Amino acid sequence: MGPALTAFVVLIGVFTDNRWVVITRMIASGVVAGVNNTLTTQAVMLVAPVERPVASAAYGFVRFIGGGLASYAPGKMVDHWSIHVPFVAGAIAVLIGVAVLTTGHGPLSRADAAMAADGAHGSADDVAGEIADEFGGAPDAIDFEKEVGRR
Repeated sequence: MGPALTAFVVLIGVFTDNRWVVITRMIASGVVAGVNNTLTTQAVMLVAPVERPVASAAYGFVRFIGGGLASYAPGKMVDHWSIHVPFVAGAIAVLIGVAVLTTGHGPLSRADAAMAADGAHGSADDVAGEIADEFGGAPDAIDFEKEVGRR
């Protein structure tokens, strides 16, 4: 997914004056980034050496710092260089991210094997809780609602 996202960002950067290239590649890159975000979040939660709430908080902190910088830094890059520079920098950042993530292949394989040895990759309730966590729900919110509904 990293190479596709890199290609989309480079195309946007090269064709900044063509609105249809920007629009279509922005939508396509959003799809790729969304899928990548979900997969990366799950991978981080699987291999974190700390408890899930701590790992989730640390991962969220890193993502939101990036989001904060992403609203400021590109404008400064455009002011100092050109409109193409933020996209080139973004493409390079994606490639660096891919390189960093490839170092986690061993721990991910071990975590996946451990989950497979436990039988399944989670019950329907586990999946519902993961979905709630991913979309901003409080941890265990769905489990709490089910428990209250059983009473």
